[in-house]
Amino acid sequence: GLAIIDIATKKITNLFGLGFKDFNATGNEIDICDLDESVHQSNWHIYGMYQPDAIEFFQTPTGKYLITANEGDGRDYEGFSEEVRISDVKLDSINFPNNEAFKDCENIGRLKITTTLGDTDGDGDYDELYTFGARSFSIWDATNGKLMMDSKNRLETNLIENSNLYDDSRSDDKGIEPESVTVGKVGGFTVGFVGLERG
Repeated sequence: GLAIIDIATKKITNLFGLGFKDFNATGNEIDICDLDESVHQSNWHIYGMYQPDAIEFFQTPTGKYLITANEGDGRDYEGFSEEVRISDVKLDSINFPNNEAFKDCENIGRLKITTTLGDTDGDGDYDELYTFGARSFSIWDATNGKLMMDSKNRLETNLIENSNLYDDSRSDDKGIEPESVTVGKVGGFTVGFVGLERG
């Protein structure tokens, strides 16, 4: 989430979560198997956590905005780890029918998810799946946290279609990993530059 702080009064004036990206929505198809020696972008009943690795503020005549590079990151420390592969968890049989086949690599078994979310009814299986990052960049209204634009799967698709730089071995993790972002002026236009760690 993000907090808006009034430095003069030393008070937090707003606090909002960035929410989750629905990888089942049109335009959000992703490649998530790293062992199939091919690229298959598909929609899945999975949510991505908006976890910016970099955030940049910019302002236009229409308002104040943030642009984020949504790489994502799991907590994996001595004594605590939230990272687990879908193939190693129990899935709810109603939300994920035929779930054993669903956990194969050619489906979603290799994808890493968090153990801290998803068991919505507390019965020990996963009703929803939340993975790290959103594999995109986004633009947010800096005053209220409203999502104004998300690049969906365009970064991944561009690497797959227009170059040989797509790293399929990272499909099961965080994909192309949007890592850095900055905003500049080019010919009078405000331009966002997004750097990818994997590609």
